[in-house]
Amino acid sequence: MPPVRPCFPPQSTPVRHANTQLARTGNRPPRDISSDAQSEAEQQAEQPRAQCPPQSQQAPPQPSSRVPPQTVLADEQPEEEDAFASARRKDIINCLDDAKARNTSLHWRKFNMNARWVQRLLGPGVEIYKVLTYGPYCTEVDGELPALDAHGGQFMKNLKTSQRTKLGRQYELLFHLFPDFETDLEYYAADPDVMESLKKFLTAASDDGRANDCKTLKDGVLNYIPSPPVGTELTVGNTKTARGWMHYSTARFLSPCDMLAEFDEDPEKFCADVLEGRKILEGGEFMAFMYDLDDAGFPTKLDAGLLRSPFLLLVFRHIFTGKSSALKKTPGPAGVGRRPIAVAAKRDRVSPEMIAWAAVMGYYALSSQPNWSVHNGTIDLRVLWDAVLNLFKNSHSVWAVETLQWWNLNVWGPSAVDIDERCQQPQRKTLAEQITEQRAAAQQESNVSD
Repeated sequence: MPPVRPCFPPQSTPVRHANTQLARTGNRPPRDISSDAQSEAEQQAEQPRAQCPPQSQQAPPQPSSRVPPQTVLADEQPEEEDAFASARRKDIINCLDDAKARNTSLHWRKFNMNARWVQRLLGPGVEIYKVLTYGPYCTEVDGELPALDAHGGQFMKNLKTSQRTKLGRQYELLFHLFPDFETDLEYYAADPDVMESLKKFLTAASDDGRANDCKTLKDGVLNYIPSPPVGTELTVGNTKTARGWMHYSTARFLSPCDMLAEFDEDPEKFCADVLEGRKILEGGEFMAFMYDLDDAGFPTKLDAGLLRSPFLLLVFRHIFTGKSSALKKTPGPAGVGRRPIAVAAKRDRVSPEMIAWAAVMGYYALSSQPNWSVHNGTIDLRVLWDAVLNLFKNSHSVWAVETLQWWNLNVWGPSAVDIDERCQQPQRKTLAEQITEQRAAAQQESNVSD
């Protein structure tokens, strides 16, 4: 049998994204598509959006002082305990081991929905056990932490500074995702069996959330790839193994942006070099699908156009505001069908973690890998996640601020842009206010003249 060769058109030429203006203007995407198909487990009763001045739900959590859960014993319960909090904890503990109880639980639905967000906010392949066990030792806590056993001590000793920082941030983000952990986790930790069940459930639920995103993007992403030359289109009927470096359209998107000229010179040779190991790509590469190629500033300004890709925006919308909103002409959810996951979770601001998740999901959807793994060929998707978040390390930099403004504008609309800052700064007076002041001044002048 002859070897499988990538599918390329003769004399392939670079193809610009048909929807480039979508990301550049935020208000001119093409046609709408079918209704949302998010998992029913993602849905939750809607509550009114917070009024100005709100605190963004995606703001990075600040280090907090908390009693380490491992130090609280079962007989050290507070004398005055809130009845609602006590009922919630008992309900969650009961549901961890009793699947039937989840159908009638008052608290489980929200808990389960938040659990499905774990990988979206903490990163692909996050190890819940390590976050809960060693996270307190990588962040600030109030009180003395118990000594680790020999295995735990060696684990902490072998951690690099960057790994400690990441583990500590994941621990803080977990509390950001589950605010009740501030009071509840110590009770769960008092019983090793409950804590073990909690870790297993969070791992399984976060995998379910990731699997749902992969499933809905598998075919949906084909609507967002630039049209290749006639005769080589990818269709829903194609297997996923026909993507990646086996097809011109996906291969060009997966190429590092600074290597596009080399790819365009000889696409077939470029892909053969990748497939046969002569060209090694790593997770720290920023691929062409992550850039607005019309704004890319190579080689002088490498971050120009980065994370402002029309394709990446469509993938983000597909995941967080619903498939039917991806190609909608205006920002925000489509308002039809099931509520998208960002609306159900009341997350109406874009965070760096959500952008990083869209990049990871976009890469997987474009690749030829049929089943999920954090290792995608030579690319480690955890490294890609970290590389995207590192771009926002200085959250006050001009690039970081403007990039998040761009995302909020294109995902949620003008009302989501710098809402905290706009509430603190003097606002332009409306015409109604100006007319009122003008008339008052005229009346005052008239009274003086009389």
